[in-house]
Amino acid sequence: DSATIGHREVVKFPDPIPTTGTIIIVQLMPNALKTTFGTRTIATLVHQGASDAVGTSQAPAQTTKRYYPQLYAVNPISGVNWTVNDVKTTGMQGGIQILT
Repeated sequence: DSATIGHREVVKFPDPIPTTGTIIIVQLMPNALKTTFGTRTIATLVHQGASDAVGTSQAPAQTTKRYYPQLYAVNPISGVNWTVNDVKTTGMQGGIQILT
C-alpha cells in the first residue's frame, strides 16, 4: 500500500513446475485500487540483477480493486524467449510500480 510516485513492490517468481521444458509466456497480474485523488498510473515491473523492465502504463480504478494483467512473450530484460533458468535461478522478480 503506497501512494508515493516511484514506489515499487516486487516478489521473487516461484520455481516453475515442471522444472524443465519451455516457458511460453509469463503473465503478471497485480491487483490494485487507487486510494488517492487525481490521476495515477501504474505498470508491471520485471526485475533481474541490476536491470528493470517496466510494462505498459495503466490507470487504476478508484472504486473497485481489479487486476491489471501484463503478458510477456519474451523476457523483457534479455529480449529473447523465456527459459526455466530465467525464472528459477537468476533471481527474477515481478511486481508493480507507481509511475505517476
